[in-house]
Formats: sequence, C-alpha cells, structure tokens
Amino acid sequence: MTVLFHPLPLRKLACQEAVGLVTRSLEGALSLREEARYRIHLALCHHCRAYMKQLTLVQEAVALLPKPFPSPANRLRLRQQFAASHGR
Repeated sequence: MTVLFHPLPLRKLACQEAVGLVTRSLEGALSLREEARYRIHLALCHHCRAYMKQLTLVQEAVALLPKPFPSPANRLRLRQQFAASHGR
C-alpha cells in the first residue's frame, strides 16, 4: 500500500491578513505556505485582487521614476556636514 504525504490543510486567509502580506509577496519574501494561502485567497477574493493589482501598478510606476542624486555641490555640503558631526 502506498502512503501519500498530506500536509496540514491551509487555513483560510482573511482579507485583513492578505492585505498585510501584499508587500512581502511582491518582494518574494513569503514562505511557500504563506504564498500558497495568499494566492488561494486572491483567486477567491476580487477585492484583494484589485488591491494587489493597484499596488503592483504603483510599484511599477515608482520603479520607472528617475533616481534622485544630489548635485555635486549638495554632495560636498553633505560630506562636510557628516564630517563635522562625526569629528573628522
């Protein structure tokens, strides 16, 4: 007789919990179990799917923004302030 491995059933995820996992999911920081629970919830909840889509769009838009760098004059001023505050 073959015995199949049956992991513990996944506890249903509440919307409040799903909202708390969105950022970690987008960053790829969820465990496999958390990601599975999260994806199952998204498949069943159109409100959370819409929320995730909105955050994904915001994240993509922010990634397209130019990276701000201080001007050479501001960089020098910041270095001088740092040196002065750290006794250098």
